[in-house]
Amino acid sequence: MNHLFNAIIFICLFLLSPVILAQNLPIFEEKFESLEKDRLTNGVVGSAINLTAEASDRTVLRYDIDHSKWKESFTLMAWVWAEADYEEYKIMDLVVNYADSTHLKWQLLKQVNNAWASEIQGKDAKLAYKPGFKRQLITKGWNLLSLSFNAQKEEIAFYYNDLQVAIYSIEDFIPESPASQISIQIGGDQKGELGEWETFNGSIDDIKLYNSSWTRAEVKDYYRQFKLPEIEEHNSKSIDTLRIMSYNIWHGGNETGKGIGYLRIADLIKQSKADIIAIQETYGSGAKIADELGFYFYLRSSNISIISRYPIAETLPAYKSFHHASASILIGDKSIVFNSIWLNYPIDYWGKIDRGEKIEIEKWEIAQYGNKKTLEGIIDSLKPALGNSKNAPVIIAGDFNSGSHLDWIPATQHMNAGYVMPFPTSQYLETLGFRDSFREFSPNLLKNRGLTWTPANPATFQDRIDYIYIKNKSVKIVNSYIIDHHPIRYPSDHASLITTILLPK
Repeated sequence: MNHLFNAIIFICLFLLSPVILAQNLPIFEEKFESLEKDRLTNGVVGSAINLTAEASDRTVLRYDIDHSKWKESFTLMAWVWAEADYEEYKIMDLVVNYADSTHLKWQLLKQVNNAWASEIQGKDAKLAYKPGFKRQLITKGWNLLSLSFNAQKEEIAFYYNDLQVAIYSIEDFIPESPASQISIQIGGDQKGELGEWETFNGSIDDIKLYNSSWTRAEVKDYYRQFKLPEIEEHNSKSIDTLRIMSYNIWHGGNETGKGIGYLRIADLIKQSKADIIAIQETYGSGAKIADELGFYFYLRSSNISIISRYPIAETLPAYKSFHHASASILIGDKSIVFNSIWLNYPIDYWGKIDRGEKIEIEKWEIAQYGNKKTLEGIIDSLKPALGNSKNAPVIIAGDFNSGSHLDWIPATQHMNAGYVMPFPTSQYLETLGFRDSFREFSPNLLKNRGLTWTPANPATFQDRIDYIYIKNKSVKIVNSYIIDHHPIRYPSDHASLITTILLPK
């Protein structure tokens, strides 16, 4: 009987093996073996196309791909070596045309700073991943560049060699109609009399396109067939202490200079030795800050992101993208659920206090209930995580744009323009068992107010509006403080908040 069963299993596997193998085969692959020898150079896998100054023919290549094989999720990868000529080029364009006449362009690029980049261009929107000029250069040898799009989760992961450097949420970006035509253009744009004006100055080897989303482990395994790991992942089994930061960086830090502000933000993060940062008002600077730090990066929207020293194991279901990002982060052999959030400012009570205008408490409180509703939506998306918070602490960090009911009490009326205000957002989280990390560590309001709004204008009314909340009774809060100064000039209108915790064993 066992022999018969084993025979059936063998036959089934034999019959299924072509299907399994087909799933692992690329739907498009270009190894440049058919090109003339004078267009080739030595590559990683075999021969690579040579588009440098040494090549007499630098025209770009274009191929059509059978759209019947397209499954929405995909992985695009290529080995690239660029010349350091301080120009910007397209390296590759994957163009997907849809039946409704819309299209998407998935691009690999070389930046002026000699690092790689990627852009996703649609009809009405564009997303860009543009790291800084230190960690992800493509001008010093061969580098594997990969895009992996997960259609089910509506997010794209970016890989530099064997490292997952960023994850971007692209909700509502993909057209709903089916793909009607797919093409790939290799080597840049065709422009000029000879068609070489915008040709990429470098070499490209072994381009592959798969109709599935590769995992981090799969990309790593492929890369390590050819190269040794160059970047060690920050993940030890003996990690207990964790430094968390919440930081609204004020228009991406660009208010003090688009090439300067983000570096000042990174300086302050380095100074704090923060491990995980909840960023608000990211606005194009998150990838550069993460790259400056050598950290992992998750962009949920133009506003909300997460930067982490430790691997982002998984992005989690979250509330509206402009308000909320959630991820499971591996801290050695432990994990936490980390959330970056931003709430609205329904009433400018700080300005009213500055102008000496009277505020009606009832109307003030009612105006805050819109934020409570947003927070309820965030909490609803976190139900599975909250049910497991004893094992994996849940942390909510962000800009609440409102004070706390713990601060606006009778004992501090003289510091709050005579008002006592029961802010509904902080009350709501307290009823759910969340701990206000700063106020728990510094319960004396008269000695340490923890003001985060606003170092940009010390003459205006000051308040504590940025928070790090923790849902887990066993987490020990070791320290909590703010940073509101920079040696040269502070780059944000919010102070950053840093809380150090000990994770439960």
